[in-house]
Amino acid sequence: MSHTKSTNNRHLTAALEAIANLLERGFAAIDHSAGIQGLMAHSEIEQMGISQKSAVFFRHFLPLRKQMIELLADTYRKFLRVALAHASDTGGDPERWAWIQLQPAVLAALEWTRDWYILSCDGENQSIRHEGAIDFVPGQTVSLSIPTTVPPSPPPASWSAPA
Repeated sequence: MSHTKSTNNRHLTAALEAIANLLERGFAAIDHSAGIQGLMAHSEIEQMGISQKSAVFFRHFLPLRKQMIELLADTYRKFLRVALAHASDTGGDPERWAWIQLQPAVLAALEWTRDWYILSCDGENQSIRHEGAIDFVPGQTVSLSIPTTVPPSPPPASWSAPA
């Protein structure tokens, strides 16, 4: 998700790197909790009747989406402040410059959203794969062989939410 443009102004470069680092940390934190929430949503969705599935989906998704929007908005504000502080290096339109800087993060957020939808509906996505199930028996030791290679996920265009 890192996106910094090279510039001759070392202060501008340092500011862009700091913003990118904060954005990456924030995105990683959201992504980590999103994986857990996606699996929880999938488990609950599987157990609900048709009329309740979308409520469960949105109960899990909307707080994550809110966090992602807040991260993007905060990052945009940081880019805008940098553009205003370095107007000679960023051109005459600080809003446009900040928006251009934000585009890689917006695209990453859109991809993240698509992956979360897939995880919550299918129970797995590009990052999280279901490899098997083991019945729990108290006191029993079991093992599950985890393959070292996995088949690739279907192309994104071929996936659609279940009806």
